Amino acid sequence: MRKKSYFLKISVLFLLLLFIFSSQDSKGQPTLIDPNMKYQEFEGWGGSLCWWANIMGGYSDTDVKKICDWITDPMGTNMNIFRFNIGGGDDPTHDHMRSDGGAMPGYKASADAPFDWTQDENQRRIVLQLIESRIAQTGQNDIILEAFANSPPYWMTKSGCSAGNFIGGESNLQDDMYDDFADYLTEVVKYYHDSLGVTFHTIDPFNEPFSTWWVAFGGQEGCYFGQSDQEKMIRELYAKLQEKDMLGYTGISAMDANSLDETYNGVVGYKQAGDILPKLSNITTHSYFGSANSRKNLARWCHENDFTIWQSESGPLNISGTDQELFLIMAARIIKDIKELNAIAWIDWQLAGNQSAVWGLIVGEYINPINPVFKGDGYFYRSQFSRFIKPGYTIIDAKNPSVLAALSPDETEAIVVAVNETSSARSFEFDVSAFGQIDGTIERFRTREVNPSFTEKVFRTTNTTVENDLIIYEAPAWSVTTFVIPVQMAEERIEQGSYYFKNKATGLYAGIRDASMFPGGRLVLTGNEQSSNAIFHITPDILTGGARMKPGHLSETSQFVLDVEGASGSDGARIIQFNDANSENQRFHFVHHQDNYFTIMPRNSMKCLSVAQNATDGDNVVQNTCQDNDNFLWEMVNLNTSVENRLSKPTTLALKFKNNHLKIFSNQSKIIKEIRVHSSAGEMVHYKTDLHLYEYSIPLRIVQGYYIVSVTYHDGTIASERFVAI
Repeated sequence: MRKKSYFLKISVLFLLLLFIFSSQDSKGQPTLIDPNMKYQEFEGWGGSLCWWANIMGGYSDTDVKKICDWITDPMGTNMNIFRFNIGGGDDPTHDHMRSDGGAMPGYKASADAPFDWTQDENQRRIVLQLIESRIAQTGQNDIILEAFANSPPYWMTKSGCSAGNFIGGESNLQDDMYDDFADYLTEVVKYYHDSLGVTFHTIDPFNEPFSTWWVAFGGQEGCYFGQSDQEKMIRELYAKLQEKDMLGYTGISAMDANSLDETYNGVVGYKQAGDILPKLSNITTHSYFGSANSRKNLARWCHENDFTIWQSESGPLNISGTDQELFLIMAARIIKDIKELNAIAWIDWQLAGNQSAVWGLIVGEYINPINPVFKGDGYFYRSQFSRFIKPGYTIIDAKNPSVLAALSPDETEAIVVAVNETSSARSFEFDVSAFGQIDGTIERFRTREVNPSFTEKVFRTTNTTVENDLIIYEAPAWSVTTFVIPVQMAEERIEQGSYYFKNKATGLYAGIRDASMFPGGRLVLTGNEQSSNAIFHITPDILTGGARMKPGHLSETSQFVLDVEGASGSDGARIIQFNDANSENQRFHFVHHQDNYFTIMPRNSMKCLSVAQNATDGDNVVQNTCQDNDNFLWEMVNLNTSVENRLSKPTTLALKFKNNHLKIFSNQSKIIKEIRVHSSAGEMVHYKTDLHLYEYSIPLRIVQGYYIVSVTYHDGTIASERFVAI
């Protein structure tokens, strides 16, 4: 982080107006808390040790323990992730570093000097005590550590200063020192691992490397690295980790850019380089700034390239407002980073600080010789998240952008955090019908400034009740509220796979009219027999939210999914098949009611799919405001279960599979009309219709596994059989 005066000040008024207009529940619908839509498993919360540990690590043993206990306390901020700064060390003749810990010591005084492991004693005391405190308070060591560098040692730099080059925007690491810097970083990490038993899970050799404000004689260590410079550094660092046999316990993370857009552009460049991505373990970004879709763009890139991502540094940089306003702005940012960025960790910049309740969750007074420290209000606002959404919890769906929800690993506790960052009270309605049942008392905790002399600090308010599957809550102005909900999961749930769905009122299946192959093909009732155009492949979408429903009669390469026509939010809107645009009107939620019946809810409207009371074959399936009627309920029939039931009966179908060749024929001389071949996971591997054959033979190159063949005959009957590819 670097405070620069030329950043545009963002008015709190603008942010509040943006928040108010963007956070309304769609069409006034309650916020569905959907535990069946699971997103990332959360690794935890934490902060950087730079620079507060360089100061507070020099306090008394009692004070160091107290501070570390507060940070790791499971009933407090409950933090388990820490970023340790490997200082480069500046020229000892310089005197320009900031006084609140910015003068980080290095481990080598010169190129020829030996490593001095007595250096950086204060930060070392803090990291060792954090581990000890966490184990003492939780009974386990779930601490995750990252080592990061702001700058190489001054003697490796072009300027002779660890604050940056003489010219901003130019690398300060000497061209022939990349391998030396990699050696320096890995030696520090290796020493901590081998000699102190402290394992850094990753090394990030950069901090805000695209930023141009890193200039010589500035107030903190920093170094610009352009795209090609970063790639060169990653190659050298990976080579050193490999050479020293360290890859078994330490990987590389990158690149901690100041803005989300910079991180996105950087990782796109890494991929284009060809050899960089295999050398990385994790993507890290700061979330101070970013364009409208920057989080979603970066999340999609990480998903497509199989990377996790940390929000590794943030704070209210260059935002004006009262302390209370800034606390709530940061609470809203936490939700946005976790939901839009899919961050698996959320990490503060300064966990503690000098007389700053906004930047430091723990506040000190560095010039006071008795070293007073206390928990600032920010400590409690952060605890509303970190105390309750624990490491190992899974983020679940809650569409409202002011709400964050999570589920415990054993699926017995749901957490819902609601943020009201406005100056007026705000109503929230949470629909908890997607759970099997609420299994006890719902606890409610809140942090807010009641008046200038009194603040509720994770205050347990009156317990919450559920009426008609709704939690209704009036959130006071400027507040963060956490609900702890004991739950039982519904016995039936929709997993990824292939399904038929049949309306309860009519007993008829829904499918694409006339098995249309064109955009706009309507979802209609298709009769009481299962057919290929009534199969839908359901897959969760962790980026858009909800699940896509792909018609099963289409080819594997088809991009059609079910779609609320025109992205309408109105009652009576038809459901069609259309090209997948990753839109909310193309994603669905499934809420269990009884037996195997569900309501199916388009994500954009959160209404329910339904048919008319007296609907018959060919009638449209539409969306309507949800009602407790059978024409709004759908039996979800898993394709594999359906096939297994049919396989238990005598079949008219015979198969032969040999040498990647499948032969299908009727053993009762029935005429084949349509053939579908699915994997055991429900993925279609072959489809053919408009046949008029007794036998059908195809080459089929498939991986080992169990497959199901379903055939529709011209007389309307269906037969299924399975085979194993070995």
